[in-house]
Amino acid sequence: MLRLNCMVFVLFMVLCIGVHAIQDKFEGNIIQNSLDEFISIDCSEIKDPEERAECLGKVDDLLDSKFDDWSLLDKRDISQLTGSSDPHQVYDWRPVSINIEPGQALQYRFEINTTHPYNQVFYQVLVYITGNLCNHPIGLSNPNDYLTLFYGLNDTGIFENTTSEDLHESHKSEGFENGYLQATSYTTVKTNGTYYLDMLLVADDVPDFNGSFTVQLGVSQDDLLFQWDNRTWINLVDSDDTTALFITGNLTTKYNNATDILSASSNYYTIHVFHDEQSNYFSNMYRSWCSIVNSVPLVPPENITYSFTQRGGGIKEQIYVRGLQPSTDYIAYVTQDFSNKDDGGVVFDRISFRTKDPDICQLVFNLTFCDNVAYSVPRSSNLEIGSDFANLGRLYDEYAEEAFGNFSKALDQIPCDAENDQRYSPIVTCDDCRTSYKNWLCGVTIPRCTTENQTHYKHRPLGESRMDFINDSIDPPSEYFEVLPCINMCYAMVRDCPADFSFSCPRDNASLVKSYYYKDDDYSYDTCNYVGIIPKTSGAIHDVVMNKGILFVSLMFIGFVLG
Repeated sequence: MLRLNCMVFVLFMVLCIGVHAIQDKFEGNIIQNSLDEFISIDCSEIKDPEERAECLGKVDDLLDSKFDDWSLLDKRDISQLTGSSDPHQVYDWRPVSINIEPGQALQYRFEINTTHPYNQVFYQVLVYITGNLCNHPIGLSNPNDYLTLFYGLNDTGIFENTTSEDLHESHKSEGFENGYLQATSYTTVKTNGTYYLDMLLVADDVPDFNGSFTVQLGVSQDDLLFQWDNRTWINLVDSDDTTALFITGNLTTKYNNATDILSASSNYYTIHVFHDEQSNYFSNMYRSWCSIVNSVPLVPPENITYSFTQRGGGIKEQIYVRGLQPSTDYIAYVTQDFSNKDDGGVVFDRISFRTKDPDICQLVFNLTFCDNVAYSVPRSSNLEIGSDFANLGRLYDEYAEEAFGNFSKALDQIPCDAENDQRYSPIVTCDDCRTSYKNWLCGVTIPRCTTENQTHYKHRPLGESRMDFINDSIDPPSEYFEVLPCINMCYAMVRDCPADFSFSCPRDNASLVKSYYYKDDDYSYDTCNYVGIIPKTSGAIHDVVMNKGILFVSLMFIGFVLG
């Protein structure tokens, strides 16, 4: 009782003395320090837990009775939350993994390399700072809101005793957004001087939540160690019920030597596939390198094949994923490691895709003759389910190549190598004709199969496929929907080939949609199937459909050429 009375007296004196101090300095800072000191001395010496709790409770009641705004005493001293008095050292292009508890602040220091290659006495330095949120306490609606990085060049004030409010007012800061932090800091330095980038990572209190934050922090004077690219960079070529084929953007715009790309033994990009349900997990961390790369892979590496292709023009990397489930929604991220670097990389935006219904379509690509074909085709009842896709692709490919033989012999009769004034066209060549005809032929003899029922797709019941070859030799096991060939392939064939062949295409919409459709980028799916390099066009789709200059040909012409 004597101890408590003494304590109350001391507290009363502190409160009285501190009235004028509160008006001149940060409210509660002096009082908070004094209270922490007295409480730790008096109450902590009580051995019995119940008596100690009762002691602290009476102190709280006393403070509540003297202050209308308790928040004045809730301003924490950031320096008391740091893990150590000395900052942790961070080195160039060597990310550090940080485990930080809620309510904790950790100090970091990066020493700047001031050696200048041209022996300048003074020069500007730029330091790149990046961070990734790898993990966080479970149940937070947005974990990014609880982390802040304060930083400054030769700014030791970050490490001094100060409140979080002072930090925000006096120092640069950057928060995390969708699991990613990016900042830069620059200043003028003197060669061979000593300069530091000081950083303080602060995690706010998380009431009633268990767990800690895991963060990657990287600093460099060369570039951003971790990067986020809002492009998806890969596209879904097509899928069947258990596999999917993706293709990257054109690599020849980034790498000068195309031969080196095609002969590369390793992949430039890595794909990470997850169930669509996991999109909630990545909803606040989809820009984070470590959250994606370190996640348990849904598809093991042995079920992913990387290769390079020139299909469709340019050099691209294609990614073939196996072991998926039918009729299932997935998301996929692509990451890129930095060449000649052990750490860091780029995260690209995700894409969503869905596998097809089981045992109807099968994905084929890398065909020998129809080398621009890469999509799902009707399965064959003559091949065992699950057989190598190359076996089915070979059936289609050999048929198309055989049909091309008759056309090739006819084209050889055209004076392709004659003088310019004797050729059938001063603009296009026989090679252009051969390519356009081949792409058209592959597109109409190898139908693209899907299980989606879209307005633009053609329903193919059993025995009613495009050609007798498909009905008899392929013998699809079930009905399917066909993504019709793009009419542009027919137009290209008419444009590029000699008039001697009398090639022509449907000119009215009613005839066109029986065997073709047109490409419409306003839809999220392919409205038609294009084989070859897709030309860049302009104008409305109605300009294509209503072009009266295009000659009409009946479907009997297709049967004549293929026969």
